[in-house]
Amino acid sequence: MLSREISESLFKIFSKDGLELKGFKIKVKSPMIATVKHEDNEVKIVFDENLPRAEVKKFITFYAYVEQIVFGENGGSIRLKNFPDLHFGYDSNGISSVIQATLFSEDFEMERLIDATYQEGTRRKIARDALHYAKHWATIVSQVGVFSELDESEKKYTGRELKAQCYSFVVENLRRNNDEGRYGSAILTYILVFIIIPAIAKFIVNKLLEKYL
Repeated sequence: MLSREISESLFKIFSKDGLELKGFKIKVKSPMIATVKHEDNEVKIVFDENLPRAEVKKFITFYAYVEQIVFGENGGSIRLKNFPDLHFGYDSNGISSVIQATLFSEDFEMERLIDATYQEGTRRKIARDALHYAKHWATIVSQVGVFSELDESEKKYTGRELKAQCYSFVVENLRRNNDEGRYGSAILTYILVFIIIPAIAKFIVNKLLEKYL
């Protein structure tokens, strides 16, 4: 990459629109603080403040935050907030092969369950959004083999941790898309953000991850 291209990329990544990369927009707020260290034949980049954010819009906007990137001799890993470590190799696809795993597939069983469970329009929409976020999370995790590597004894205990990560990821994204600006009452906003959203997210995550765990 030429010096001018590097410079333009750095300006874009700190801009309002962000840097387009493999269908994602990468954005960073200034200042970004990171620690780079070399130990045990690995180079680790740990982001301390203003985590880099990868976002893509497919039906709804999906956000993931990069906490750490590790480069080893034969491969590395990416640590996203509320995700298990995602490992990658040094092939022709590189790191992008991990991120590109965010695909949507139809799940009519879950759609019917949502329609039967939530009759009120706002709750039904939140449940559908929760399903999209949870499927994004599960698709990334399943593509890098996390679910397939668990044996029956591990699923009981590791499954709880994975569900907790998925739940936190879904709640964080739902709250961002249901901010106070949409509602005139602070009380209604509090009930929505701290009671309704967590309850719906927990229901959707538990039902969706049953097929993986």
